[in-house]
Amino acid sequence: MVPPPAGTAAVNRAYSAAQIVAGVQAFYNSTTSFRANFRQFNTAAVSNTTTESAGVVTFMRPGKMRWEYSNPSGNVVISNGSTIWTYQASANQVFQANLQQSQLPTAFSFLMGSGSLARDFDARLRTTNAAGYQNYYMLELTPTTPNPNFARLVLFVEPQRFQAVEAAVIDQQNNRNRFQFLPVGIQLNVNWLQPDGAPAPSRGDAGAGVSLNPRGPRFFDFTVPPRATVIRP
Repeated sequence: MVPPPAGTAAVNRAYSAAQIVAGVQAFYNSTTSFRANFRQFNTAAVSNTTTESAGVVTFMRPGKMRWEYSNPSGNVVISNGSTIWTYQASANQVFQANLQQSQLPTAFSFLMGSGSLARDFDARLRTTNAAGYQNYYMLELTPTTPNPNFARLVLFVEPQRFQAVEAAVIDQQNNRNRFQFLPVGIQLNVNWLQPDGAPAPSRGDAGAGVSLNPRGPRFFDFTVPPRATVIRP
């Protein structure tokens, strides 16, 4: 298992799961948007095979997100707060669904400003002996109301700001969708996600490895490409 980059702050073992949950929620409640490079590891339980992906993700409160993949190139996952689109570039195929029908928005609702960790999950503080993970809090979160999209969410939280550096979404068949949010290029309260018609920002406003796209709210809209197949549930 590839760990996230090592943190420098010490873990306070006296903290309870509830205190860490409150710290994580307070951190993300203090932001309007979050943008980071990510690595994704999708593991199928039956075959024990893992597919790796990478790209840039942007969350904007309330309820918006955009995953732009550099590997595989051209793939995107976009939510405008009510609809989610998953585009596979190699097949020119779009999966369109209601936001509540998808795994990622429901699991990451605390990042999107549409959920509450304390209200929506039962939290347990776990420990792990995996190399590279000892400097993080490990939270296992089980939905208080059974969710058909996933069984539990595991967060690795850095102890200085209570920011989640890794999240694993695990379904009822024990398939794992694991995301690492890399520290290089992280942006909070992204100043170029501004209303349409506002002046475009300078390139110096972007973090390392993060591309600018000054389209304001339209950044979270999706236009179906020509001749693409659209699949709806």
